[in-house]
Amino acid sequence: MKPTCIISLFIIVSTALFAQRLDTPWQTNAGLNVVDLFPTGEENLYFPNQGGFFEDFGNSDHWNVGVPAMGVYRTIKKNLSLGINLAFAGVTKIEGQSNRNLRYFSSDLQLKYAFFRDKPFSPYARLGAGVSSFNNDASTANNIAAEKRSAGHWVSKLGFDLKLTEKFGFFLETNFKNTFGDEGIPHFNHSLGFSYGLGTLDNDQDGVPDNRDECVNTPGLPALNGCPDEDGDGIRDSEDNCPEEAGTEDNQGCPWPDSDNDSVLDKDDNCPDEAANTDSGCPVVESTIIDALNKAGINILFPADGSELRGAKVLDAVAQVKNILDENPRGIVLIQGHASEDGSVEYNQALSESRAESVKSKLIELGVDPARLEVQAFGESRPVVADDISVSRRKSRRVVFSAK
Repeated sequence: MKPTCIISLFIIVSTALFAQRLDTPWQTNAGLNVVDLFPTGEENLYFPNQGGFFEDFGNSDHWNVGVPAMGVYRTIKKNLSLGINLAFAGVTKIEGQSNRNLRYFSSDLQLKYAFFRDKPFSPYARLGAGVSSFNNDASTANNIAAEKRSAGHWVSKLGFDLKLTEKFGFFLETNFKNTFGDEGIPHFNHSLGFSYGLGTLDNDQDGVPDNRDECVNTPGLPALNGCPDEDGDGIRDSEDNCPEEAGTEDNQGCPWPDSDNDSVLDKDDNCPDEAANTDSGCPVVESTIIDALNKAGINILFPADGSELRGAKVLDAVAQVKNILDENPRGIVLIQGHASEDGSVEYNQALSESRAESVKSKLIELGVDPARLEVQAFGESRPVVADDISVSRRKSRRVVFSAK
């Protein structure tokens, strides 16, 4: 096979390699391997005419193809894994000659570091040690000084992984095996083939694979991408200001307080310091106080088409209402606006609301707490009944006070 063909094949295969994924801690691989004794950088006692290091590295004339090359690796820490490799081949090409017949076997223990392991394409490097054997077949004249050469070796390796499917793909790698001493035979060993990822890597054993676990070292919940939620409020502890007490997301994971213990949370309690069994959290204004407010407010009347507070009598009535509220500071008071039947229904509805707002604004101006005042509008739906129509309409342009 020509070197250009080999290089082209390597390029094609290297673009379709499988990465040992973070969610598949085990990786197995199997394929072809090529043994090359030529470009080893020094003459060997058993093969005295070897080439220089990387000399004719891509020349297939001294390549010996074998099957199988096999490996198994287990992740030990993120990008780092540990595994073993086995390779078998028949060696017939040495020093450009093809009349040899050696049986090759190699076994290695290696550490693998994968770059960009969580990406589809991941180059890697391996370092390790092992044993290689070149067994002489005595039936063939090999011109080898011993029938069998086995020795320990160091191994350094570069390769590529790239994902095809979730767990399946190809691998391509080359490694140099240099013996511990003078007994062995330095050589290159290239491999390519298929890879398959096995198992699920789950460092904290919470059922969420590490590649999807945002809290990889702490057991958590699938719904929170593997992060813990100690108080069970649906907010991960790292984002929870009260991780040991169930709360709400809109309060940074903390429960809303209830200062007066009336079961109305402070955020919804218009009277957070006063206990009351009401939706607003405020005590109900007593009926005698409401009667006093309406007695004072009977003089708060408005012009036919307006909402302004006019005249000393009207302003004096508003001041009396303010004083009653000051003397009775508990509870919320509704200011209900009304209108006569002059004008359209829609107009009168808006006019009645404007009248109630006018009284509310004046009371706030006089010093009443705005939280104690709410507005309702009834338009012309509740007229004052009187014998004289003009009197009824004039008295209907009013406000009425009510307890909430």
